[in-house]
Amino acid sequence: MDGEAFAACVRGVLAPELQPGTVVICDNLAIHRNKDAGQALKDVGC
Repeated sequence: MDGEAFAACVRGVLAPELQPGTVVICDNLAIHRNKDAGQALKDVGC
């Protein structure tokens, strides 16, 4: 999985299931530092 695929997974699968204020913890894997994925989480209030 690359950063683009991870961001798509976060936007399409994870983010829709989260409630605002949910804490999402990612480790230091390079794809977890994807700016688009981070923005998708911020857009839902996480």
